Amino acid sequence: MKRWGPTVSLFLFAVGLLWTAREPASGAMWRVAFVVLTLGAVPCVAWAIQSARPCLGQVLGIAVALRVVLLPLGPTLSDDGYRYLWDGSRTLQGVSPYADTPREVIEAGETGPVLLELLNSPDYHSVYPPVSQTFFAVAMWMGGSFGVAWVILKLLFVIVEMGGVWALGRHVRPSLLAWYAWHPVAV
Repeated sequence: MKRWGPTVSLFLFAVGLLWTAREPASGAMWRVAFVVLTLGAVPCVAWAIQSARPCLGQVLGIAVALRVVLLPLGPTLSDDGYRYLWDGSRTLQGVSPYADTPREVIEAGETGPVLLELLNSPDYHSVYPPVSQTFFAVAMWMGGSFGVAWVILKLLFVIVEMGGVWALGRHVRPSLLAWYAWHPVAV
C-alpha cells in the first residue's frame, strides 16, 4: 500500500471533488468543501510525484484515469457547457450558431437542447471559435441528448488535453508535467 498510497489518495480526492461539486443553489458549504478538498489535494499531488517519480506514460495514465472518475460530473462548476451544446445543436440543425441569440431562437418558437434559463448569456451571440463549434456539434451528433452529449464532449476534451500533455512531455520532465496533469484544478 505504501507504493500505491499517494495514487490512491489522488483518486480519493477526485471522488471527493465529484461529491462536493454541486450547483450553487445547493449552498455555500458545498463550495467551501470543494475548495478545501482542492487545496488539500496539492500536498497529495506533491506526495504522489515524489513517491512515483513518474515517466510520461504514468503521468498520462493517471491523468486520464483521474478525468474518467469525474466524467459523471455535470456542468456544476460552470454553466458554459449548456451553451456549448446549445451551439452544437444549432450547427446540427444547419443553422450557424452565430446567427441568432438563444432568446431569439426561443421567441421564434423553436426549441433547444436545454432550457433558456440554464444558459449564462441567452441574449448574446456565440463567442466560441469554429474549431470549438465543431467539437460541440460532434458531441451533440454522437450523444443526441444533453446528458450523453455532455459526457462525449468531456471525453473529446480529455483526448485533446492529453494530446497536449503528451506533446509537452516531449520537452518537460514528467515530474513537472504531473503538477499540471494531476492537479485537481486541471482535472
